[in-house]
Amino acid sequence: MNDTPAFKRVGFFRLMQDVLTTTGQLYCDRQGKLILIQLKVADTLVRSWVDGLAALLELGHVVVYLDKT
Repeated sequence: MNDTPAFKRVGFFRLMQDVLTTTGQLYCDRQGKLILIQLKVADTLVRSWVDGLAALLELGHVVVYLDKT
């Protein structure tokens, strides 16, 4: 598990609750592997943890970004 202070401050269960209830889109390749997560910038919770989520998923080659439209 990630030991960064920001991650510890939020807590795993709170993070999962926020991640699973946010608005956005998931994109998979033809084999069904997750490759991209597009999150809505209008969701104010997302802004505080999008960079951390992107860093966690980077090793799996999953791109995470905020949709600014």
